[in-house]
Amino acid sequence: MVVTPTGHPTSDNAGHRLLLVMAAIGLIGLIAAVWIAGSALTGAWWREEQSRSAVAATYERIDKLDHFVSSLRDIEIGQRGYLLTGDPAYLAPFETARETLSAELEDLQRLDWSVSDRVMARLAALARRKVALTTRSIHSRQGDGSSLGKTLMDAIRVQSIAVEREERAALAERLESERTAAANSRYTVLAALLAGLAITLAAGGLLLWHVGARRRTSAVARANAALLRETLDNVGHGVALMDRDGRLLAWNAQLGTLLGASIEDGSTIRSTLASLPGMPEEPEETLAAYERAPISLVRDLGLDGLCLEIRGRPGANGTYTLTYTDITERRAQEKMKNDFVSTVSHELRTPLTSIRGATGLLMGPLRESLPPRALELVKLADRNAQRLLTLVNDILDADKVESGKLEFNFASVDLNEVAHDATEINRSYAAERGIILALGREEGAVIVEADAHRLQQVMANLISNAAKFSPEGGIVTITVEALAQEAVITVQDHGAGVPAEFRERIFGKFAQAVGGNQRQTGGSGLGLNISRAIVERHGGKIGFTSVPGDTRFRFALPLANAAAKAA
Repeated sequence: MVVTPTGHPTSDNAGHRLLLVMAAIGLIGLIAAVWIAGSALTGAWWREEQSRSAVAATYERIDKLDHFVSSLRDIEIGQRGYLLTGDPAYLAPFETARETLSAELEDLQRLDWSVSDRVMARLAALARRKVALTTRSIHSRQGDGSSLGKTLMDAIRVQSIAVEREERAALAERLESERTAAANSRYTVLAALLAGLAITLAAGGLLLWHVGARRRTSAVARANAALLRETLDNVGHGVALMDRDGRLLAWNAQLGTLLGASIEDGSTIRSTLASLPGMPEEPEETLAAYERAPISLVRDLGLDGLCLEIRGRPGANGTYTLTYTDITERRAQEKMKNDFVSTVSHELRTPLTSIRGATGLLMGPLRESLPPRALELVKLADRNAQRLLTLVNDILDADKVESGKLEFNFASVDLNEVAHDATEINRSYAAERGIILALGREEGAVIVEADAHRLQQVMANLISNAAKFSPEGGIVTITVEALAQEAVITVQDHGAGVPAEFRERIFGKFAQAVGGNQRQTGGSGLGLNISRAIVERHGGKIGFTSVPGDTRFRFALPLANAAAKAA
């Protein structure tokens, strides 16, 4: 088998899209992990810088506070030295400290302390009182009043220690918070990196699995393609796969052999068939492929009597499949069969008719002149001639059914009369087997458009079958019913019923139930097949129901008035 590489864009594009999606998922996951880790690291760095600034600011505030308290001590030392010695030299540190103290106090109040502004305001108020008290005592060269100066200084020391302790506690709390945040950042970075790694590994694993799956699928596809090539190259049909424009995508060797053409890559069905005699410019195959319509035709190529059956149907993805079958031998066999049927018609039917005419004459006017033994032989000959003539007629009718040449003469017919005539015609046949025929009819006429002769043929088949398979002394009932839109004729017997394994093929050609006495029941196995064709040609339907002791064959035909209303 030759295959033109056309690719499978739909499946390939789907595979590429899946690969891109997997790669994109892995990349996005990796980028997200890096971004989260970077954000966490940036936040940690920023918090660390903030912590350094906070530590520096805290120690700066504590240093300024210590310097402020030191200036107050200098004021107190200068005051005491001057008051005890009267030496003005002790006033130098006093004056220096007093001059800078105001600026230092303002600087302290501008800083962002952890304690409330009220605490700092109280410290400032104590410092101002201390300075004012010290200045008055120096001017009056008197003590600063019992222990008031010492009390103020102690209060200032206590307050400054409390402020420093609060500052250090706030700094410790902040550092602890920063340490917790830093630990959380490390966990976040680690989790992000692990998540990114997991996503990357998962995407990579999916990619590897997909690649492996594609390789396995490709291997299976190659194996299937090889099997398909081997199979198609060994079938007796020519097979071609083409696109909507008629370009051949794949074909087997038998195609070229049947068409007597050399097929090359890029060939079209039009160019392949062009060399065949009598081919139109636009073959039916090309039109069917373009219109996406199924075809079934027979083409006589005139090459040594070669005849091909061509079937085509649309496939998936715009493809179209054609099969070419050599039916030359089948045609020859059909011709042989037709010749045989013609021989039967001319060489058997006419003599049998003559034989029956002779036996009829012997059993009629010449009956009295025959001895009893001779008369029995004449009756036997007549029955066998009738049986053979029925078989010949069945074979001829089956052939006409198959070729569509079975003739019908439709007219308005009363089914009551058809059933009555059929009952009377077959009564003697049933009586020979000890069977009683009973007829049930409608009171009024039951009119259908039908061929009365063909309906008699159906009735004869159904009644004779019922009589053959009924127990001796049984009753076969024929009923006619007129329903709203159709008339139904039912033939009922009380025999053993239709075997379950035979029911599906009961209307087939030469169909006969296995296990019965063939010599006793007789028949060609064509009666029901012909009956179904006749009923369906009338626009009706035939069927049966069967249980042991009750078998009913019925056929329904549209009523004439119902058919007229429908028209």
